[in-house]
Amino acid sequence: MTTADLDAPIRAFVDDVARVCDAHGQPCGLREVLFCIRDIPYGRPAAPRDPLSVLADWKGTCSGKHLLASRVLEFIGANARLLCQPYRLDDARDTLPRDVVQPYLGRGIWDVHNFLVVDTAARPLKVDLTWSRQLAGFGFPTTLVWDGASDFQIAAPQGHALTIDHPAELNDQKEALLQRLNSPAARALRERYIADLAAFATCHCPLRSREASMAGTLADIRERYRGAERKRD
Repeated sequence: MTTADLDAPIRAFVDDVARVCDAHGQPCGLREVLFCIRDIPYGRPAAPRDPLSVLADWKGTCSGKHLLASRVLEFIGANARLLCQPYRLDDARDTLPRDVVQPYLGRGIWDVHNFLVVDTAARPLKVDLTWSRQLAGFGFPTTLVWDGASDFQIAAPQGHALTIDHPAELNDQKEALLQRLNSPAARALRERYIADLAAFATCHCPLRSREASMAGTLADIRERYRGAERKRD
């Protein structure tokens, strides 16, 4: 894939966010771009961990959504680094819906979570776009309001994260970690777990077109920030 092959759909995505913002009288900033990626439905696209497939299929997991976000941020002139954080699924029991995670506890499963660190004028900030806003009500750790100067909630227990120097290396490094940390049986269970997460998300989040999804994200931003202003008054 050439840079031009990737640039065109990334440019189209950024232009779409700007156009929808303009149509709704909404300023288009980093928050709007990131939250539109956050609200892409959770699920594996046709080609997992590929930013173009995430855009084409309008769904992605932590790896695909953050690969997309890193490329979008690069396109708009921001500097971001991809991170991989291994964690035991047992340690995430309190950050995911019990009925999804319960069957997999005590099975020796390791997962590897991806998120970003984005350089800002204030300091480097952790950004996690894994779970859409619709999943927050089911206990998923989701950042709903962001002031541009704080870390996002991270969708994994605290732990040591590895920096991925080049986005093209993420897939290989993630696969190597999953292979090293899991037994074959645990690896197969981990695949079932990801499928169950995607099924849960699909069941509770109505699928919408790209433009309708963005419009919903912007409406939610406006409502939440009006609510915050009313509280301050």
